[in-house]
Amino acid sequence: MLPERTELAAVWRSEPGVELPEGSTHPAVVALFDAIAERGITMPTTELRQRVLGQTADEYTVEVSITLP
Repeated sequence: MLPERTELAAVWRSEPGVELPEGSTHPAVVALFDAIAERGITMPTTELRQRVLGQTADEYTVEVSITLP
């Protein structure tokens, strides 16, 4: 169990039949880094958490987050 904290997170849901280009930065990570830049946040660590939720290879959700200072 993680301690109480404030996080910034980005969520990306897959689209059936759409594959991400191999070797590209994941859209959830891009969205998170865009949100960090928009807020002028300096990341205190390089820790980035990722969760993948879903039942099939075609329908899933990716969540990435960082702990804010």
